[in-house]
Amino acid sequence: MKKQPLIAIILTILRSLIGFLLVFFASSTSHYFVYNGLFIEMIEDGAMPRALVFLYSTTVYLIAFFLFARTFAVYHKPFRQEFAPCQRNTTASLKEKFLLLFKTPSFLIPLAVTVASIFLFPHASVGKHLASALFGNLYSYSNVMLMTAVALPFLFVLFVFAYLTAARNIRNEGIREKLKQNETPIRSFVWELVNLFLSVVCASILIPLVIVMASQFLIFLVFFPAIVAAVLAFIILRYIRAIRIRSKFLRQLKETCRKNRYYLSKIRKPYRSLFFITDGISFSIKDKNGKQYDCKLLHSIKRTAPMFFHSDGFATLVSPVNFFKAELGYRVKTMPYSFESDNPKCVIVCPIPRAFYARNESSESDVDSSVTESKMIFAGIGGGMKSGGLYEAGLPKNSRSREMDIGDSFNGYKFYNATGFLNAIEFNVFDR
Repeated sequence: MKKQPLIAIILTILRSLIGFLLVFFASSTSHYFVYNGLFIEMIEDGAMPRALVFLYSTTVYLIAFFLFARTFAVYHKPFRQEFAPCQRNTTASLKEKFLLLFKTPSFLIPLAVTVASIFLFPHASVGKHLASALFGNLYSYSNVMLMTAVALPFLFVLFVFAYLTAARNIRNEGIREKLKQNETPIRSFVWELVNLFLSVVCASILIPLVIVMASQFLIFLVFFPAIVAAVLAFIILRYIRAIRIRSKFLRQLKETCRKNRYYLSKIRKPYRSLFFITDGISFSIKDKNGKQYDCKLLHSIKRTAPMFFHSDGFATLVSPVNFFKAELGYRVKTMPYSFESDNPKCVIVCPIPRAFYARNESSESDVDSSVTESKMIFAGIGGGMKSGGLYEAGLPKNSRSREMDIGDSFNGYKFYNATGFLNAIEFNVFDR
């Protein structure tokens, strides 16, 4: 085990204590609004069991415990450095990852501090909620300690899982994050904690709020359809925007081909790829000398999602799942970009994602690790400010991904956005 400097140990202990306190405050704030606000009348009237509220608070605590532990691990520079061999070795078995994890001081110190804090301050842990749910107003300090001991294995598993998922997210030395101009990684870390705190509190109040609304049928009759309508409107507007952008590109494509005397074939189902996965060629063009280029249309409905083109002929579109500005997870959509043709092949992404990445790796073997390539470097490791307020990491030399420019070639294909493809026709630069 690598020996840690005293200052690093002290800072790690302080970070762990702050994490423990934030979990306590987040879950306590949620419980206060739920127990003393939303459900107080229903509890007093006997319509809502008191134990059920405390079990719900237990669930909120466990979720907050996992999210905060993962966030603190992701932003912890010593953990990133000490766990680097496991991060780069995506073929390492779960046993190998566990062995390395339990030899990592930046994991063991927070684990020890968290366990000690739980038993030193049991009323600030999940044991209080469990004791209240099971023993009601009769619970004692010994009951709280008993429930804390019962919950400890679950907290241990969550803590280990949080660090393993953090390691997955920082694999290949990259973490995605939006930053404001002149914002530092430290400020980003604080801002992430604030957003995570608000996300846990607000999200945990939503379900009780819906239950309360449901108890008032007339209010619920208006509230619930309004929420559903808002979500549907948001989704529909996204697709309307995508259809509008695709339609504009198709009009400009026809005009540009006519102006530059390119032959344009019939465009096969030009809008279908916005909704469904499609195979084969979308259209072909021929230049003045009769050279044909076969093209396929792809899309990125979400503008902030990076797109990875894998060497096995599939593309993965990674969409973060956010609540406020806190990233809670991500969705990965896989679509084929490859097609058979003896002619030069082009892939046009319209609407465009935030960035294209070429990845020499199967899309199925390690989809999770592909998420990290467009992320920001935290804790002062590399990176630089780019236009648009995005802080992008320069990928290390041993990374399996590279960011592509418009018109770059990879795996026998050339990749364009709509504007880049029209410019390639305008200036006849497909072969450059």
